[in-house]
Amino acid sequence: MKQKLHISSGPYFTGWLSQLGAIVAFVMIFCIIFLFVLTEPNWGIFIVRLLSFLIIGAISTNLFLAFEGIEFDFKKHEVRRYRSYLGLRRGEWQSMEELNLLCLTIQFNDSLSFNMANLAVDFPASRQFEINLAGIGERAIMLGEFETHKQAKKQLELLGKRTGLEMRDFYAEHVARQLEKNEIEKQSRIRRR
Repeated sequence: MKQKLHISSGPYFTGWLSQLGAIVAFVMIFCIIFLFVLTEPNWGIFIVRLLSFLIIGAISTNLFLAFEGIEFDFKKHEVRRYRSYLGLRRGEWQSMEELNLLCLTIQFNDSLSFNMANLAVDFPASRQFEINLAGIGERAIMLGEFETHKQAKKQLELLGKRTGLEMRDFYAEHVARQLEKNEIEKQSRIRRR
């Protein structure tokens, strides 16, 4: 088994480093446009300026696009949610003995909107499936969000296999209990007739 496992959630835009990177990226775009419009006919200077702007632009883009994810250290039995700027990961390590359960849950998001006539319009509740790393008395760490139960279940099984942690699908358990309850109610109605 690997000693470390990284699960990247992808890029995000937040924090002062991302804002600084966005400002530098916009300045670089302006400078490159300025370089093309008002450049001297000397191609040597033009190429040096262009390369310097591209290098600074690449660095600012890395600041602009920060990444977040989860990192498991199996050697030390620790896990952390990290944020990464320029490849440097920051985050607080927690013991895997405290966070030892992969669980699949569902979240419902009700939305209410108002139209031009100030009439409330209810939209159907949207749902998303989440995989969390949880433990007793510890705050759960969200590992991912999914649109369907099938996607979330597949990822839960993959994470369970890769980490060796216990898995629970609370959504499937809830559906099974609800089906059992419905069947009992159906049988009791049939008996009453």
